[in-house]
Amino acid sequence: MTEATEASGAAAQGFPAFPAGRRGGRGFARSWWGRAWIASVEDAALDLQALKSGRKYAFTGRVGSITVSPGRLSAPVYGEADTYRTTVALQPLTDAQWDRFLAQVAARAGHIAALLDRDMPPDLVAAAEDVDVPLLPGIGDLDPDCDCEDWGHPCRHAAALAYQAAWLIDEDPFLLMLLRGRGEAEFIAALQLLSAGGRPADSVADGFGAAAARTRPTVSASDAYASYADASIAALPPDPELPDSAGEMPAIPASDAFDTALLRILARDAARRAYDLMADAGSDAAWWLDERADAVRLAATHADALAHTDAYDRLREGHDRPADFPRAVAAWTFGGAAGLAVLDHAWTPSRTELAHAKAELSRLDDEPGAPDFRTWRNRWTDEPAGVQLRLSPDGHWHPYRLDTGTWWPAAAPAPDPATALAAT
Repeated sequence: MTEATEASGAAAQGFPAFPAGRRGGRGFARSWWGRAWIASVEDAALDLQALKSGRKYAFTGRVGSITVSPGRLSAPVYGEADTYRTTVALQPLTDAQWDRFLAQVAARAGHIAALLDRDMPPDLVAAAEDVDVPLLPGIGDLDPDCDCEDWGHPCRHAAALAYQAAWLIDEDPFLLMLLRGRGEAEFIAALQLLSAGGRPADSVADGFGAAAARTRPTVSASDAYASYADASIAALPPDPELPDSAGEMPAIPASDAFDTALLRILARDAARRAYDLMADAGSDAAWWLDERADAVRLAATHADALAHTDAYDRLREGHDRPADFPRAVAAWTFGGAAGLAVLDHAWTPSRTELAHAKAELSRLDDEPGAPDFRTWRNRWTDEPAGVQLRLSPDGHWHPYRLDTGTWWPAAAPAPDPATALAAT
């Protein structure tokens, strides 16, 4: 472990998996620093075929949630049969290098403003290089690692992680700072300390620790336990009982300034989701949904109410594929967030999952009119019969029907293929 890694208190940041087909074409970066990251990956590669496979993996959504921490990227990457633990390491800066870099940033207010605007001016990187501080990785600076058996450098899984990381770095250059050992909050706090006190550059590293101590007060374990064990401290009251429902909506007076009918729908929806979160009512009540998924959820959950407003059309037109919006709404209606995911993304089950699926499907062979399935990834299709089953990662089978050349969700998912097939 390096000195910089030990000294850093920067918190890791997690990012949800990118969906398949997030960006078309071959480009992974729009910013010049994002392209520099890609160049570092590609210029040091020993296996061009692994790079090609890595790009395909990245575009088809085979990289799971990415964690960015000081000196390291990590994520699960889904191969053809197994899931691999994959990392890409980058050497953090030493405290002395951070001292010099902060002094360079503080010397020009424009540098600070640019970083806060999620921009990284080339002259800032050049100024850092002038004092021997490498912000961007050069050839050979990125160290990929994976528990697969591929000896490529990088292997396809590490290449996929590095390519998707370019999307993150493209949008937030502070992630490069985090990889180099300091998080955004620490970085800004140290700059403020330097600017306010006129501290010399050789003491800026202490500013990181001082800022962290100021924002994260600590107490010894023995003192904390003694306080907790003190009988004079009253116990926490029990959690209040959850009400039977989210409650009735208050009346909203009509107004020409906004659509009161739509406001009622949104208020009712917010109350229901808050209630579901308190009741821990399942994954569909999760606080995080991207804009597209939330639009689909709204349209599916409030279909009857939205029918009396123009909101459904507005949600559909804001969809990235308006013509496919009704199919997405049907997928959510039957299967919630998992149903939408199965509609949008194909995935490759592991050998164990495939064996279990085949064992379940084999029970259909003796049934009259048993389907003649053709398998592709998580989809079993009998096109002449117009039926399809899609397996979700939670083990449920989602039935689909062929309608005018398009596969439509047909019913709610079932825990076994026979029940799902009967629903079609």
